[in-house]
Amino acid sequence: MAIGNLWGIYGVTVGKSEAVQLGGITDVSGPTGTVITDQATSGSVYPRFQAISGHAPTFNFTTLGIAAALAQAGAAGLQIEDSGIPSGLIFYGQKWTEGGARTAGATAYSYTITKGFLAPGTLSASGQGDATLNYTATAVYDGTADIIEINDAGTCPTVTDTERFALGPVTLESLALDGVTNLDIDFGITLEVRQDLSDVNPTWVSIKEIRPVITLRGSDITWAKSTDASPTGDIPPTGLAMTHTNTTIYLRKRAEGGTFELDATAEHVKITAAGLITVDTSFSGSGNEPAETVLRIPLKYDGTNAPMVITTASAIT
Repeated sequence: MAIGNLWGIYGVTVGKSEAVQLGGITDVSGPTGTVITDQATSGSVYPRFQAISGHAPTFNFTTLGIAAALAQAGAAGLQIEDSGIPSGLIFYGQKWTEGGARTAGATAYSYTITKGFLAPGTLSASGQGDATLNYTATAVYDGTADIIEINDAGTCPTVTDTERFALGPVTLESLALDGVTNLDIDFGITLEVRQDLSDVNPTWVSIKEIRPVITLRGSDITWAKSTDASPTGDIPPTGLAMTHTNTTIYLRKRAEGGTFELDATAEHVKITAAGLITVDTSFSGSGNEPAETVLRIPLKYDGTNAPMVITTASAIT
């Protein structure tokens, strides 16, 4: 029997005519969220009737191109409209070449979301690794096109893949933290997705709630101190209020063919936030491994700024 065709991941396009290509894609998945009604009735052990009662399709992807992605869909996400900007979100499956690899402009199997919402999920950075950012695109029916349009005869657009970021300096309420090993940001976006009457496809999506949380892990267990500790820089059991003015978290951009871009170069990612710093785990150790302390910071709206403000082209100061 013949093997048939093989396909692999490629880039993601934000918009159609005004297309912005996102590179650095490491994984993509597109669950259809199909719900089937097939209840066994009349005393039967088997279902005798089946029908599709709902679809809730999404596309999920992870990228290493942190700045480019956040410039399109930041901390509050991005509405995907059937008209205007951006008009659609496109995912590509790139065809593999038998006896070879992949070529520019290769045949693509594309999936277009015409209407919906693109929400960031979690941004993670640790140790020597590259920071990652995952997204979920929720599709809704626009009344005309398929909820997800599939094109089996497209071509892959040109994707620029020039961004990699690592964990940079972290300052919380003027406290410069040493020994940070892991950063996780949960953007905390909850969506309300609705459909009319008994429609199979959802037709409406809106932000229900945004409750971002920052989690930091580190090898410096002196982050946590008693309320009467004398050194400055202690985070007491009662927590420490954190403001945008005194808080910066940086993701440092790597330099192609080198190490990092200079701190003074405005190509790094800067995050400021407001919230309440709490010690989630004061001490955790095992075997011969260094112990760690974990900070959890639920964020808040301070009356002026969003809970988290992200600048995708900043110097490190």
